Amino acid sequence: MAALARRIRDEAGRYQPGSALGRAVSLGDLEGPIGPALFRYEIHQPGGMTVVGLVGITRAADLVPHEGTVFGISDHPAPAVEIRPILAIVDEPLPLAPALGPRVEVVDPTGTRHTLAAVEHEGWELHRPVVADGHHRRRAVMVTRGDDTTVLTMVVGDSGSGLRAGTFHRVFGDAGELPPTAADAFEIEPVPEPTVTDGALVWVAGHSGQVVELRPRADALATVPEVLRGSPAAVAEALLYPLLGVHENDALHIASWELAVEGVPGRGGALLLPDVDVGTVLSAARAGRMLPPKASRFHPKPLRGMVLREFAGE
Repeated sequence: MAALARRIRDEAGRYQPGSALGRAVSLGDLEGPIGPALFRYEIHQPGGMTVVGLVGITRAADLVPHEGTVFGISDHPAPAVEIRPILAIVDEPLPLAPALGPRVEVVDPTGTRHTLAAVEHEGWELHRPVVADGHHRRRAVMVTRGDDTTVLTMVVGDSGSGLRAGTFHRVFGDAGELPPTAADAFEIEPVPEPTVTDGALVWVAGHSGQVVELRPRADALATVPEVLRGSPAAVAEALLYPLLGVHENDALHIASWELAVEGVPGRGGALLLPDVDVGTVLSAARAGRMLPPKASRFHPKPLRGMVLREFAGE
């Protein structure tokens, strides 16, 4: 079993081992503070790429969020125990480091294999990573514990190699009908059944049940900031929401498009969005532009409890 010690960023930008946490856990078993400070975490997907990350402790303020937080929950207190690392991405490859001992392994119900091993290190250069999953937790810890508080972080290199970015679909309880002027912004095509379509927004009207594919016209898309054009959620917010009289804060965000369609209210509608490219997330973050809340949904994720830390002594 491997426990987790603290990692702190020094003035030169290196992350160094520090004093061990009071308590730490691996695979659900509490252990004493034995160190070391860094772990190699691999996610082996059946028939897919392997995701490789380094798990340690990062100052929350050093992480760069790529999208906004959902209205009303961003200031919730940070939990006393972190059970899943925040997932973050950097462009450069991660440093190679030899394992200090045996690795632990878990196979989840999907057949995805998760492995964890402590590794040697003497601090390593780390450009500010982009938060791909966990920005609500980042925000909560900064609000309730301060900017200098550290959070459990899994950093994936090579621009998120192996990661995929889905999206959340939107359900609105109250929305206007699609007006005739929508044809100025979109090529509109009625379709018989709702489904996710690459390159298009799909609107399901609750009052009529009509389903249409909406493909942004080039001149309308040109009004959206270039770094946001690859985000279906950002395109919808800029071009579609004004036509329907809705706002992002009105939306219920649902991971399954089938459940989104099932939950369409009579006065509202469901917006089905295609996946977003990981590169879009990174480009927006580099440019300092925030995507809308729930614009992405990264997977595969590290398992809850594979590495866990308490805020003891913080």
